[in-house]
Amino acid sequence: MSHMLSLDPIQRIKYFLTEEVFVNSYVISGKTFSILIDSGVSLMRNQYLQLIENLNMKSQPLKLLINTHAHHDHMGCNSIIQDATGCLIIALTGSQKWIEDINLNYEEFALAYPELHPDSDSKREDIFHSMVGNSKVNLLAQEGDTIRIDDLELKVIELPGHIEYELGLIESKTKTLILGDIIVRTDIPIFPGHLRPSQLRRSLKKIEILLETYAIQRVLTGHFNPMSKEETINEVHKVYYYLSTIDEIIINTLKGQNETNLATLWTNVCEGMNKEQEFRSISMVYHHLLDLEEAGFIKKIDKNNEVFWRKNDND
Repeated sequence: MSHMLSLDPIQRIKYFLTEEVFVNSYVISGKTFSILIDSGVSLMRNQYLQLIENLNMKSQPLKLLINTHAHHDHMGCNSIIQDATGCLIIALTGSQKWIEDINLNYEEFALAYPELHPDSDSKREDIFHSMVGNSKVNLLAQEGDTIRIDDLELKVIELPGHIEYELGLIESKTKTLILGDIIVRTDIPIFPGHLRPSQLRRSLKKIEILLETYAIQRVLTGHFNPMSKEETINEVHKVYYYLSTIDEIIINTLKGQNETNLATLWTNVCEGMNKEQEFRSISMVYHHLLDLEEAGFIKKIDKNNEVFWRKNDND
């Protein structure tokens, strides 16, 4: 189920992945061309083709597709849209390898820990069913770049943490901040996944500063309804608490135990936060361990070709 909501001059395309989780993409239409931000999942194919037809009829053809990041639910219709329009795809420098090679995307994203969460037909169906083929990234963006459409200017910001390469866009005239998944949802049955929590915290702090600096009035994201500045800050603080809770569960698991492996820590974090034990959360827990090790709270032990973790006795 999907529908488009008008947020003049930005339109929102909302598609429900499950009863609880939806994904958004956004269309900015100018006098002579239009820009699409993210391309959802493959099941949105007909909706995007209808959008393209409507834009052509209004002499506002789709010329640019911006990917906030290279997760399957944000680039699923890239190739369909690019083939239908000849549009140029813009993505953050570094993210092109996953957009241009969906097999590599799957291997590095879903099979990072095959000993804990092996390959399976159901996993392949979940990921590959969301995407339709490879697409070509034509333009690479970086922090500070500006994309112009009529009198609107989209300023690129880099926001790593949820994924290594993720961008956001500031539109000053409408006082709008457009994001992908950097404000992760904490209220769904799975962990959306993130990498180094320290990096994610820095990006969230950056968002809080941007809200003030640019007097942002609305925030458009990949998986939330449009938010005010105050609502955005509230969600950011939920993520801070969420990150701290994961750290606390890891530390408590390691207390009183000599050595603990990733599998046990992963299980305990999922159970402790009542989340499904699936592949995204393995990498998430591992990156929390790296941060806690760097901070001196825990130690990594290599033993018999296996990695264990223990509480730092000096802490």
